[in-house]
Amino acid sequence: MAPLPRYEGTFSFVSSRLYASIKRAMPTYDKEDPKTWPYVTLSTIEKLRPYQGYPDLPTGVAYQREAMKRYENMYTPQERAISASVNGPLHQRYPYNYDRFDEPKEKVGMSGAEYRSYMANTTPMPSTPRVREREEWEQGIPDSAIDCDTPPGGRMESASPTPATRTQPPSRCTDKTCTDTRREAARLRGSLFDKDSQLLSCQSDLKEYETTEKLRRRALEDAEYEVEKEKQRADAAEKECMLRMEGNIRLQQRVRELEGKVKQAQDLDGYCVELEGEIERLNRVREVEEEESDDGDDSRARKRMRSESL
Repeated sequence: MAPLPRYEGTFSFVSSRLYASIKRAMPTYDKEDPKTWPYVTLSTIEKLRPYQGYPDLPTGVAYQREAMKRYENMYTPQERAISASVNGPLHQRYPYNYDRFDEPKEKVGMSGAEYRSYMANTTPMPSTPRVREREEWEQGIPDSAIDCDTPPGGRMESASPTPATRTQPPSRCTDKTCTDTRREAARLRGSLFDKDSQLLSCQSDLKEYETTEKLRRRALEDAEYEVEKEKQRADAAEKECMLRMEGNIRLQQRVRELEGKVKQAQDLDGYCVELEGEIERLNRVREVEEEESDDGDDSRARKRMRSESL
C-alpha cells in the first residue's frame, strides 16, 4: 500500500475530536477505510501531554511503534487478552500495528491481502471500554481532564517491564465462571474509567465555573470602579459648571454696571451738548444787547452834543 500521510495536528484521546481534527487537515480521511488513515508519532501524541500507555489510543489511525510499546508496557498479556475480549482484537482496532495473531508488527503497515481481509470482515472497533456508550457525554470532557498518568484500578505506571518486575500470568482458566469473572472485572474496570472521567469532567467544569465566576466578579468590580470614576467626573463637571455659572453671573453684573455707566456718559454728553447750545444762545443774546446798548449811547451822545451847541 502507498505510504501513509503524517498527521502532526492536534491530538485528542476523545475519538470524535481526533477524527474531526484529522478530517479538517485531510478532507479525504475516512475512519473506516485504512487507506485514508494518517500516521501519528509519539511526539505528536505527547504535544497534548506525556503518554505512558493509558488511556487506550483511539482507533482509525496508524501509530508509531514507540507509542504502541507504551501501551504494551502498561498491561500484562493477560490484561491485554481481557481487554481484547471486551473491546475487540488488537488487529481489528490497530491493523497497521498488529497482525492477525495480535502480535505487534515491527514495521507499521498493511499488505494488500490484510487490507482486503480487513475491509471484507472487519469494522473498526472503539479503542476504549464503553466508548460507544459514552459518545453523548464524551464530547463535554476536555482533553486536559483525561488522566494519562493513572491507569484503571490505581495501577502505577512503570518503565519497560522485565521478568523481575512483572508477575508472570497464570495459565488462563477456560471455565465459564472464570471467563464471566474476567469479563465482569473488565466491565467494572471500564465503569471505573467512566466514573473517573466523569469526576474529572465535573472537576474541570467546576474549575471553569470558578474561573468564570472570578472573571464575572472582576468584571463587576471593574464596572463599579468605572461607575465610581464616572460619578467623580460628573461631580467635577457639576462643580466646574457651578463655578462657571457664578463667573457668568458676576460678568453679567459687571456688564450691567458698565451699561449703566455708558448710559450715564451718554446722558452727560447730551446734557453737555444742550448746555453748549444754551451758552451759545445766551452769548448771541448778550452780543445783540451789547450792540443795542452801544447804539443807544451813541444816539444820546449826539443829542447831548446837539443841545449844547444850541
